[in-house]
Amino acid sequence: MSGSFPVVPGFKSMMVSLQQKVHQSVSGLGKVQTRVLGAQLTVVSVNFPPMTREEFAPVDAFMMRQRGRDESFTLVMPDKATPLGGVSGAPVLYDDYPAGTDTIVLDAMVPSVVKAFAASDIINFGGYTKVHTVAFDADSQANNTRVLEDGTVRLLEDGSDRLMEDANTVTLTISPPLYKALNKGVSVNYNNVAYTMKFKTDSMSVDISAPRFYSRQVEMIEYIS
Repeated sequence: MSGSFPVVPGFKSMMVSLQQKVHQSVSGLGKVQTRVLGAQLTVVSVNFPPMTREEFAPVDAFMMRQRGRDESFTLVMPDKATPLGGVSGAPVLYDDYPAGTDTIVLDAMVPSVVKAFAASDIINFGGYTKVHTVAFDADSQANNTRVLEDGTVRLLEDGSDRLMEDANTVTLTISPPLYKALNKGVSVNYNNVAYTMKFKTDSMSVDISAPRFYSRQVEMIEYIS
């Protein structure tokens, strides 16, 4: 890990895209089969406006430190830094979840918050670099209630082993699914969520125009460790 992508000077524009490799085959009868290959990765292209040498210096020094694609770094996207939902506090995973899970429950939530998480909010987890997107709006459970699998609300005193959700929890559908197993109690990050990135190529170049203005486009891709 080699630092955080510089926030000064500010960029002119940012393009964010998703890379998901999928193998698709079509039979002679027209039946389509698809298979997902590898992880879903976020790809970012940042354009800087023309800058003086002094203004460009932090970007120049940062790029040199990356040694092409050798080092990784963190990037907080300004438009994703704050969630749209009303989540607060320090939520943790409610249970153990295997790799491939796309529905998780978070515990230690503030109860009865409508849209605690909003669709398109992003999260990641302690000790885990992959960033996940919340697929749907989700409310936190009412205080002092539990919900059974059939949707029936029970008091906390109910000790049924059929309990699915507890008070102060929220159930999230995330995309993509977890790429590795996570344990109960792992912390959940939702503010200033940092993507772990690497530059897409080993070639670093800058346009220099009279009277000594520097222009640069930086392309990077999410790195999972």
